[in-house]
Amino acid sequence: MGSTLSLNLRWSDIDFEFGDKGLITFYRKKNGVKRTHPLMPRTKAALLKWRDHQSYMRRRKRIVTESDFVFTWYNGTPIKQFYKSWRRVCRIAGLEGFRFHDLRHTYCSNLMLFGADIKDVKEMIGHKDLAMTDRYTHLASERQLMIQKNLAAHYITTTSGIEPSGGHIGVT
Repeated sequence: MGSTLSLNLRWSDIDFEFGDKGLITFYRKKNGVKRTHPLMPRTKAALLKWRDHQSYMRRRKRIVTESDFVFTWYNGTPIKQFYKSWRRVCRIAGLEGFRFHDLRHTYCSNLMLFGADIKDVKEMIGHKDLAMTDRYTHLASERQLMIQKNLAAHYITTTSGIEPSGGHIGVT
């Protein structure tokens, strides 16, 4: 089984053919949580491109492997760590002090800012309880401001000013 650490991800954990998006299943060793999510389009495209690249390079180098791991050397040996590569990429991009785990924090923050509630974030990130996810609640007020701004824009563009809903009229 793989874990949320993408280095342990297996091709058998990914169903590219499910619906129009595909599914990915994560197994979190840290707390035993298993979760399945639809693949985001860019993620699906990147994984398919990586799989094609691996196949191409293995054919080119005449390497035969039955490895199911997504992130491997061409001979199928799983990649164990990527810290040197991560630091190099960050240095090239000019990102000082940026840790790999910061990507997870960014994902959670973006979920909150784009409409997820704290329970959604908990489930999507694989936390066992809300206390772990609680650090993102400060973003709820920013999300509420964004919602109010969108609602205000809707009121400005509404022609009649009042649109009855559900059989009642007036302020609710």
